[in-house]
Amino acid sequence: MTTYQHPHVPDSVLINGLTYRPASLLRRTMVSLNVLYECTGQPGYVLKIGTFSSALTWLFWPLLVYMAWREQRIHRRIEDVPGIPARGPRYGWRGYFHEYIPGQTLENWPRSQPLPEHFFARLATIVAALHELRVFYGDLDRKANIIVGDDGQPWLLDYQSCLAFRRPDHWWGRHTDRLFRRLQQEDEYHLLKHRRCYGDPLSPADLQMLERSRLSHWWRILILRPLRRLRRLFSARRTKTGLDRSMVDSAPSQRDPAH
Repeated sequence: MTTYQHPHVPDSVLINGLTYRPASLLRRTMVSLNVLYECTGQPGYVLKIGTFSSALTWLFWPLLVYMAWREQRIHRRIEDVPGIPARGPRYGWRGYFHEYIPGQTLENWPRSQPLPEHFFARLATIVAALHELRVFYGDLDRKANIIVGDDGQPWLLDYQSCLAFRRPDHWWGRHTDRLFRRLQQEDEYHLLKHRRCYGDPLSPADLQMLERSRLSHWWRILILRPLRRLRRLFSARRTKTGLDRSMVDSAPSQRDPAH
């Protein structure tokens, strides 16, 4: 059996009275680990825990705690939406579990293989449901956050970039409603961009929406580009130092890691 070891990851946990053990590392970002936990004959769970490398974890402990609390709060708000994995128990101050979704990320989906029928229509329904709950997803441009489930359904993961807004009947919601509506268009833009990339037919109105606005232009220059450079720098550093190469026994499943 494949096992995974890391100083910030428990060797075993009890979930619903059953013992789960870490099986593989699904994803490593600048600020978190996503580890698959398995129990024989049971659905898997994913532990998402905030962590930096070495002493940085302790230096930025308050930030990691806040980020974990904030993501769990947003997940709690949207967990009843079909296409959002079920939320599991909390782990410590900077982590929590959620349902594991078997499948492949859209990023690794073979271009030569057609997507399941009505895939993007169902994904649009998920995004619209988030907007109905006044949540801006904010990271829809990353194909690694979109899962093509083994059941053929789309799933959305990773809620660190989400922004939750008050409803318009609240005084703060009234003052931020215009901003929310504008950000909502960003989610819709990235959804259309994926549709175009995978050959999904677009209407003239869709094509018009794909034209970049000035806000999108500066968002890309001031926010997205620096973040992508940091991610590349961080990934290169981890490859060079060989961090997280603590897999024991065998490599993870050949399935794409969907967390």
